[in-house]
Amino acid sequence: MKKRLIGMGLLAIGTVLVTSGLVAAWSTRISTGANPTPIERLIPTAGPTVGAGKRGTPASPISIASSPLAPAASASMPSLYSPRQRIGIGVPFPPPSADVVSQLNPGWYLDWRASEEPLEGEGIEYVPMIRLKGDSHSPDLPTLARVAA
Repeated sequence: MKKRLIGMGLLAIGTVLVTSGLVAAWSTRISTGANPTPIERLIPTAGPTVGAGKRGTPASPISIASSPLAPAASASMPSLYSPRQRIGIGVPFPPPSADVVSQLNPGWYLDWRASEEPLEGEGIEYVPMIRLKGDSHSPDLPTLARVAA
């Protein structure tokens, strides 16, 4: 009983702290008139530019390769995956039609299962999920063999 009361007390304190933090952030946004963070597009677009140079010269684009944080050999190293292959999506079950998924143009998708009949879209790869718990796994071996075929 004592542990339960302590747990409930800690939960109440945590709730008060989170709520006060949210209220403070909300009131700061209201008082400064700051807009919420804009939603970024999934489609790669031209990167932002560094402020324009002196006397109206055009701004130079930001380059990751010239960043001091990037390794020196990054410009000469080939990429293992295309930009499309790096973007994947999670779809619900039952999954939407292949046309709907193809509109997002992902390189791969995951539906948190190991489906024997994945969606077939142009250039989309299916990633099955195999769940492990202790010494067991789901789905069973015969199902995994059918999924892998």
